[in-house]
Amino acid sequence: MMRYTQLSAFHKHLASAAPQNLCRLYLIVCADAFERKSALDALLSYAAADALVVRYVGSETPVREILDALNSPRLFGGEPIVVVDEVDKKLHDALSSWFKEPPAFGYLFLGAKGKISASFAETHGVVLDLTEEKPWEKEKRLAEKLHQMAKSAGCRLSPDAASLILERVEGDAALIFHEMEKLICYAADKQEITRGDVEALCKSSRNFTLWQIADDLIWERVFRANGSELSDPSFFHGLIASLRQQLTLGMKMCQLKGAGVPFGEWRSHFPKIWPKALEKKAEISGRLGAAYFHRGLELLFQVELLSKSGGPATDALLDYFRIKL
Repeated sequence: MMRYTQLSAFHKHLASAAPQNLCRLYLIVCADAFERKSALDALLSYAAADALVVRYVGSETPVREILDALNSPRLFGGEPIVVVDEVDKKLHDALSSWFKEPPAFGYLFLGAKGKISASFAETHGVVLDLTEEKPWEKEKRLAEKLHQMAKSAGCRLSPDAASLILERVEGDAALIFHEMEKLICYAADKQEITRGDVEALCKSSRNFTLWQIADDLIWERVFRANGSELSDPSFFHGLIASLRQQLTLGMKMCQLKGAGVPFGEWRSHFPKIWPKALEKKAEISGRLGAAYFHRGLELLFQVELLSKSGGPATDALLDYFRIKL
């Protein structure tokens, strides 16, 4: 019937259809459990107030139990709403064999972590599929939500503060909104939440720190790590992996440029890189050349080999890599 790939369009559909014209079958496809639950809860908020809501976890529930709940009328009226999250292929196939058309009574709201091939909801219901959302599209959507949260609290969130929150929490929606709630409480009567507030209250996750340090070192030739991190073996080995990823990325860009692939076609090769960041890295990779990234990978191999054979301390090995690069 209908398929949406943007959350904003899906909410507009709900607002226009609720409550009399809501479809009887919805499927939310989203890998993030928090965002999937939020979308299912949004569905419920648009449904009839007198509905009986029954929730199940798909991987733990037999299809017969779901069907019984869907076909059980309330004693005092109102149709049942059956919410089934974590629908797997086995349950999907079982439901498909039962429903050749939308339910005639009650409402069935489904949630799935990933795409379910040949979904009967594609034919008979409404689907919200966020699995094809690009990283920068998700970042923009989450940033808009952060600004809305600040506005609802009676203050303003500066653009650079919103960007820093997203950077530090790495796209985890539940943690992002939790950090925003902390910032709203921290701001109290202030009119604006600034980048300084984020720096004071929100800690970087370890994975982001490693990625950012590697990104700065390879592309900007700047090293931002402190002494305690450098002496930590787990930090060292995690950084080695991040450095290798950045160097390999640069090599691939040089290969595309050498093969004469137009920059307009690069997006398909780097779907997770924000367009502006891709443009910047393309310019830097062309300036540095393939020899720079090739030498970096060779040095990284030497450094990693030395670390495994009882060589110098990890901080000395990283200094060696930086100087030679």
